[in-house]
Amino acid sequence: MAAAKLALVILVAAAVACTGNSQSPVQLCDYEFVVSTFNENWAGTDSDLTFTVFSTEVVGGVALKTIQSAAGSRFDVGSKTKFTIQGGPCVKPCGLRLEVHKTWWLEIGSDWKCRSVDLLVKRNGAVQWHFYLIFNQWVKDGSPVEYKPAQCPIL
Repeated sequence: MAAAKLALVILVAAAVACTGNSQSPVQLCDYEFVVSTFNENWAGTDSDLTFTVFSTEVVGGVALKTIQSAAGSRFDVGSKTKFTIQGGPCVKPCGLRLEVHKTWWLEIGSDWKCRSVDLLVKRNGAVQWHFYLIFNQWVKDGSPVEYKPAQCPIL
């Protein structure tokens, strides 16, 4: 009986040790994007766009990936499109990939010319990191455009 009680005490002690706060809880942030489209003919798009944010602080390198619809007046010629993704990991961005997805029914208007992306990573409304990139190039279906310096993860 004493051996059983000792085993139970050791098991409880091990469980308490394993559930200790060895790591701080994951901090969540909001990712606020302001995306500028060129002001020239055919620069806007009607296709869905994917924005992938890279960070060296995340296993696998992808901190956030979001697909945004161009429905309505989003990503139009000469426009700035603003959107926020809530609850992403609170990590410093190091790179960004842009992709356009041509739909089966859309033959024209799928390519998109991105001027710039302004990204604010905010925690509780306060800016933690500001990441601004000037792309000045066309993004075409099947040909993503990205900015990743050498220290950013390669996928």
